[in-house]
Amino acid sequence: MKTVAAIPALFAGLSIASPLQARQLPDHFDINGFLVQCQTFTCWVEFGVSLPGRSGGCVVTFPGISEGIPDTPQRSVCDQPDIGYEVIMHDQGFGGIDFSVNWNYASGKYLVGNHSIPGSQWQAFADGAATLERYTGPSDFSIADLQEASSI
Repeated sequence: MKTVAAIPALFAGLSIASPLQARQLPDHFDINGFLVQCQTFTCWVEFGVSLPGRSGGCVVTFPGISEGIPDTPQRSVCDQPDIGYEVIMHDQGFGGIDFSVNWNYASGKYLVGNHSIPGSQWQAFADGAATLERYTGPSDFSIADLQEASSI
């Protein structure tokens, strides 16, 4: 009989337990060490991204100055495969750079942040006989105004 009396007490304790908290999505992505640079044959983008409980390093390379820096999206995933990004360089970078980061936080659910870099932060430098082009803006910044999406 003692066993039967213990069961209601167990359920009573469970009923006052706090409900599970819904996952809190971040309101920004922190970007650090952001570098975009193009040489004669290769361009590369490198940066770190941090969000609550996650961080990753990201690198992508694509055709350089002599090949004509593509205006098409350059996409890749970071070393954490649930974090990805896209870079679009307009007018060889001199027309600005659109940069976005996405986090696949659940099956078919993404959080996406966009950041536009003005063409004034993209400059060409002489490097001996070669030309070097690079991003000259801040290397650390935050991307706010994140949007939820079902695909990217």
